[in-house]
Amino acid sequence: MVLGSVTMSASPWLHRLRSDARVRLFCLPAAGGGSTPFLPWRGWLAPDVELCPVLLPGRETRLREPPLTEMSALVSAVADGLGPAFDRPYALLGYSLGGLIAFELARELRRRGVEPPQRLLVVARSAPDRQEQVAIGHLPDDAFVAALQDRYAALPPQVVADPEMMEIFLPVLRADFSLLEGYRHVAEAPLEVPIAAWFGTMDRTLTHERVAAWEHHTSAAFELHALDAGHFFQRNARLVRRIDALLR
Repeated sequence: MVLGSVTMSASPWLHRLRSDARVRLFCLPAAGGGSTPFLPWRGWLAPDVELCPVLLPGRETRLREPPLTEMSALVSAVADGLGPAFDRPYALLGYSLGGLIAFELARELRRRGVEPPQRLLVVARSAPDRQEQVAIGHLPDDAFVAALQDRYAALPPQVVADPEMMEIFLPVLRADFSLLEGYRHVAEAPLEVPIAAWFGTMDRTLTHERVAAWEHHTSAAFELHALDAGHFFQRNARLVRRIDALLR
């Protein structure tokens, strides 16, 4: 269904698609996250760049669906679900866990013979062969939440104190950590796609070396950006300005 320049999408993976976009930016979220952190970018990106947060099972409009906990199954489902949206130039962006999903999605699309993304943009995620975090997904609820807060300071105190909110957040967080902690990198030829990576210098979960190792996963251009931030900096103007410049 077309309304002016807006094509409404029947896919559960996207809010909508515009028919006039020059390039689409597909955004994969952090563990437990959804589309909300990306939505302010619509006001910061060029008008002909379409922001497309990917809606994963188990959250937001797909809350009643079970989240996927195995990387190959999730990536295959995302590739199937987004298929019709690859009808014009696009880029893949992943935040934290989303960085791994975006990387594996790019490789899956290559195996399928789909036109590759213009860019792979990874934020707050070490290279796929440099995953060195201690597992926490198996911990009891209280210890799991405490470890999450110590590592990422991800949940607002009012959410942690609200049993009903935690009843919503905990299952998807656990599922995403099963996905993350069960991930095993399998070597393939480097992507023929430019990669740009960002990390916060105050992020205790990352090191410069582990993020810089993304360079080995592309045979094209690579750039690395360190920002004065922790793990979450979606509203950082330097981040969004550089993403916008790379998509021109």
